[in-house]
This record gives sequence, C-alpha cells and structure tokens, in this order.
Amino acid sequence: MNKKNNGRRNSGTGRHDNRKVVKYRRRRHINVGMIVFAAVLIYISIYMAVYITRDKVSIYEVVEGKNAGITNKSYTGLILRDEFVANAEASGYLNYFVKEGSRVSLSSTVYTIDESGTISSILANASANGDIIFSDENEKELRKLISNYTYNQSDLTFDNVYDFKQAMEAKILECINLNNIKQLYDSNNLSQGAFNIHTASKTGIVEYYTDGYEGKTEETLTGADFNTENYVKKSHSSGDLIENGAPVYKVINTENWSVYIKLSDEEKTKYADTTVVKVKFLEDNREVSGNFTICHIEGQAYGRIDFIRYMSTYAGNRFVELQIEDEQVKGLKIPKTSVVEKDFYTIPVAYAAKGGSSNETGFYKKVFDDAGNESIEFIAPTIYKAEDDFYYVSSQDESLLKEGDYLVKEGVAENFRISSKASLKGVYNVNNGYCLFRNVEILTETGEYYLAEEGTLYGLKVYDHIVIDGSMVSENQVVFTSN
Repeated sequence: MNKKNNGRRNSGTGRHDNRKVVKYRRRRHINVGMIVFAAVLIYISIYMAVYITRDKVSIYEVVEGKNAGITNKSYTGLILRDEFVANAEASGYLNYFVKEGSRVSLSSTVYTIDESGTISSILANASANGDIIFSDENEKELRKLISNYTYNQSDLTFDNVYDFKQAMEAKILECINLNNIKQLYDSNNLSQGAFNIHTASKTGIVEYYTDGYEGKTEETLTGADFNTENYVKKSHSSGDLIENGAPVYKVINTENWSVYIKLSDEEKTKYADTTVVKVKFLEDNREVSGNFTICHIEGQAYGRIDFIRYMSTYAGNRFVELQIEDEQVKGLKIPKTSVVEKDFYTIPVAYAAKGGSSNETGFYKKVFDDAGNESIEFIAPTIYKAEDDFYYVSSQDESLLKEGDYLVKEGVAENFRISSKASLKGVYNVNNGYCLFRNVEILTETGEYYLAEEGTLYGLKVYDHIVIDGSMVSENQVVFTSN
C-alpha cells in the first residue's frame, strides 16, 4: 500500500506540490551602546562648536599692590628766598673773612678790599708760618658761642650742631684774620688808605655768588626762568679782583624759602585740594614737609612748596631735584577693565532687623496670600554695603525682594516701599566657575589698575579670580576661561 502511494506521488503526471516556502524574517535588536555613543558625539560636537565660536573669558588673579609708581616721579624745582645783595664799595683785591654758607651777625666783618694787592700775600704768609693769635676778647666770643649752643641744645634740635660748627669756623677765621691785620697796622706794614674793612649790614647766611634771581618774586617769574640750560652763576673768592659797585656777597636773612615745580594737567587736578606735601631732596635724601599751593605763571600751573627749615642747607642752590612723596596706598590690585557698575536697592538702616535661625540682619516684609490676607515675613537678602543711612541690598532674587514690596519696622510709623536704587562698583568673581558680583572700594589708581580696599563686606581677597573684562559677563553666568 505504501508503495502505491509513493508511486503516485512521484509519477510523472506533471502536478506540483501546492505548499509554499516562507522565508523567516529576523527580529532587529536595538544597539543601546551605539545610541549613547552617537548622543555623546553630538553633545561634544555642539560643545566644541560653542566653545570655538563664543568669546573666551580671561581671568585675573587678585594680588596686593601699592601706588609706588606715583612716588618715583622727580621734579626740578626753582628756589626763591629773601636775598640781599651787597656791592663792593671800592675796587681792589677781595679777601673774605667768613666761610661761605655761614651765618653772620650784624656788624661782623665779611670782607676786605686791598687796593694795593699786597695784603693777601701777607695774610697768607702769616697763616702759613703759624702766626695765629687769639686775644682775650676772642676767647670770650668763642666761649659765648659754645655756652649758647650747650644751653639750647636738645635731642629734638640735633641738626643745630651743623649751624654751630659753621658759626665756630667763621668766628675763628674772622679772629685770625683780624688779629693778623691788627699786627700789620701796629707794625706800620699796612696803609689804611689802601685797605678797606667791610662789615655785614644784615644778619643771615652769607653767600658769595649771584645769578640774577635775587629780588625775583612769584609775580615776576617767567617760564624761561625754569630753563636750567640758560642758568648762569657768578661766584667770587678771596684773591679776586673786583670793581667798585659790583656784587661782592649776598645775605639770606630768613629761614623761609619756596620751591616752584611745573605741574601737568593731571598733576594739577591731583593736587588741587592738597595743602601739605612731604618732599624728598635727591641731593642728600633729606625728607621735609612743606605747605603746598598751586599758582600760575604765564598760564602754566606750578606747585609752590613753602618751607621754614633747612634754608641754609640749600643756600648755595638755585635749582634742586626733589620728589613729592605721596602717601603710599596699599590695597588689592585689579584691572580697570574688570570694574563694572550694578544697581542695588537702597534701604534705610532704620528698617533693618535681626531674625532667622542665625539671628542675621534682614528686614520684615509685608506678604499677601491668594485670598489677599496680609502677614509679615522675615527676609535676609544679601547686603553688599552698609553706610550710615542706607544698606545696599541685592535686587537679583525677586522671590525675596522686588520693586513695589513694602517693609515694616516696629516703632516706625510709615512703611517703606522698595523703589530707589543706586549703583556700586564691583567685579565678577569666578572662583566657583560662575560669576558672582563682588563690591570694590577704590582707594586710588596707578596706570591701568585700581587699588581697592581689602576686607570689605562682600568684597575681594588676595588670590581671588576675577573676570578681566567685566562687560563680557553677567551675574551667575558660567564662564569658559582662556587661561
């Protein structure tokens, strides 16, 4: 039977089997790893594109600084003082009796004029041979000088020792020369008609040079007077031949003297309200304080510094090199480009209160629920600056404080409505990777930098990182730095 069936199936009748072969469709599996990779790749590509195309923010690290650059500027000052010029009363050879720069008293012998020309050699030979004689009167005068100095000397007036030294030298020189001249008179080796003795007509410091500035005043000064290249100084010394009527010496009879310095427009503004300055003379590094005023000479601003000490030290100078030693200001050095201004609410100090879990400074604000019911809530917004009358309060978080809110205070009759604003200068701190406004109190400036006070409320400290160009960022912005 099976055989018959098999034969029927395989017989060549030409009929085909109606069964179809269906190809199995494989089920697709999602590759999660590829999706994550693609997402990360897209994110990195977008991030890189944004990073490349956006402006990078440069960062500056805050350091300490001082305005030393200002104090190093030097000036050439012109000296004016009260100077009396004495002219020679005869022609002949000079012989000075007082050391230049010494103080002379009234009627002290200052110089002699030898018309014959022989006295100078006679006096020189007498000194060279050791013929130095002091009379009893000379000793009394020297003892009197020493006694006066000893009586008046103290630790507070130690600089008077230099005046005493000059006075002693001058008096000894005067005594020696006068005694030698007296001996010449007594021995008839000197003709009175050919020799003239001249005494001081004023008390003060004696100098043996003239330069044409004697008698000049602030009103008669010109811009050309400050040109040191045209300055001419004429000096005399013992043995010089002098003509009758020519300047022979001058006496500076007061300790008051003035120095004039040329000022730029910037310096004129800087010192506009200055009344006293501290000066350092570069010749000997002496530091002296003087009264300061601004005057104008031919339309140009000049600083006038008046002194009441050390005139004799610089009596031989007409021009002097000096520095004005501004008070050095120390603070935090920050670029000027970092500083921006931001508005803050100004709230009267009278409305401040203590509250919260940490008893912090804040305010009591009126709040209303949806039904319009009023209640009082304590808030503690950031206070950036405290003045005598106002607090500067951040306006950044409107959930705490916004324009139109009312503050109340027990004992204060009227409520305060938030509306008034004022600006503060500050910089953006990026220590945490995003911008936070920090208030700066500018003390002074030097070059391209400000010097700001250290330790202020919500201020800066050394090594803080700030944005160099504050105009590029805003509060709470995440920064992409270039360094």
